[in-house]
Amino acid sequence: MARRSVETVFLLCYLGILCMSSWADTVYFKNRMKMKVKDFEILNGRIVRLQMDQGHVQVPVDWIHKVVLEQIGRSQAPPPSGRLFPYQDEILQLSERYGLDWRLVASIVEQESRFNPWAVSRRGAVGLMQVVPATGELFGVTDLFDPVQNLRAGIPYFAYLLRRYRQDVRLALAAYNAGPAVVDRYGDLPPFAETRDYVQAVLDRYD
Repeated sequence: MARRSVETVFLLCYLGILCMSSWADTVYFKNRMKMKVKDFEILNGRIVRLQMDQGHVQVPVDWIHKVVLEQIGRSQAPPPSGRLFPYQDEILQLSERYGLDWRLVASIVEQESRFNPWAVSRRGAVGLMQVVPATGELFGVTDLFDPVQNLRAGIPYFAYLLRRYRQDVRLALAAYNAGPAVVDRYGDLPPFAETRDYVQAVLDRYD
């Protein structure tokens, strides 16, 4: 696919020529333009690669107001009986919105932070779902220490990864831990003990 200049992409989007795609996630820019994209990926922490059917463009993450995923579907997981974990209402609501099993999402949160909204990793990931700032910006989140905002970034990001890896939970979890570029490089679980242990720990909690 050809890489196009940002100015060309905005012009063709305005004319309704380029920014159509088979998946149709919507990227809202701070200049009030919007773009339908087939895929997106954060590169080098601050650059986002936006893929359309007819090409792609790379833009700074701080140009983007937020990304809104297409409607994914409803979760088939039965609701819990009683209060099982912190932030349960928010996790259930967002899991339902993005078609995820709330039990899997809760397992990720427990593994990432033990439900501690103030957790910070040595790599700079923050909050309940250990979201990096660039991912938070991509989903329109301004305060990753706020539990609800953190979930509003982490849950759709995981939904995106699960879709990207064709509902392969193992690969989506590996990408959440190590990054999609690493999973793409190996085409399977990366051969790193930290990532493999992470995937197994989440699945053990989920099961």
